[in-house]
Amino acid sequence: MFESIVRFLIYASSVFISCKYANGHWVVGPIFGLAVVCWDSKNFRNFVVAKHIAFLAASSLIYALVFRISSQNWGRGSDLADSLYGSLPIAVITGSVLLPTAHKVLLKVGSKALARTIPLLILSYYLIAFVSLANDAWKLGWPINFLFLSVGAWQGIYLYSFFSE
Repeated sequence: MFESIVRFLIYASSVFISCKYANGHWVVGPIFGLAVVCWDSKNFRNFVVAKHIAFLAASSLIYALVFRISSQNWGRGSDLADSLYGSLPIAVITGSVLLPTAHKVLLKVGSKALARTIPLLILSYYLIAFVSLANDAWKLGWPINFLFLSVGAWQGIYLYSFFSE
């Protein structure tokens, strides 16, 4: 029970910091990488320097790439087009493939977890993007912080998918 509470607090802290510093490409990568390392090492009780430092570096570099791609603002001419195949979804897809792949290689998890995680991460982005677009297009007025929802869903799916077994 205590470990579940600690894991939740680590997840919640990672989401909060990631949302607050989403424009800081040298913040989000290391913070989420640290959350993953913490979950993987059972709150640093089983910390393995080489693999965990390598994962932190990979997470930092991958988020820097994601941030760079997303900031290109390729403007497709409409909110729908931008949400489907603009710079942000391309960045999310890139991160949704690269980080789980780095996780598999560096933290030595099975291919089954990788195959389950990647589509769930990508689907979560598109589902939340659709809800956000519908909220705007149909003037539903839902008071939802879609950045928080998207980051929370992505990180939660990632952590649950790799560590639920």
